[in-house]
Amino acid sequence: MVEARSLRVGLNARLPGMPNLRVFAPATATVERRPEGATVRLSTGETLTARLVVAAEGRNSPL
Repeated sequence: MVEARSLRVGLNARLPGMPNLRVFAPATATVERRPEGATVRLSTGETLTARLVVAAEGRNSPL
């Protein structure tokens, strides 16, 4: 088990060195699932499409 704060600090330290990673925070999202992938609509107005969506926001995540 890893404390959430420790995990967050470690991940945030590595983010600048990951050019293919985009962080959308703070934002809320809705997801439309389809057999070929998913469409994610962010509260910022952006729409994303992907074959795989990973949400790592805790056990009460609506995703």
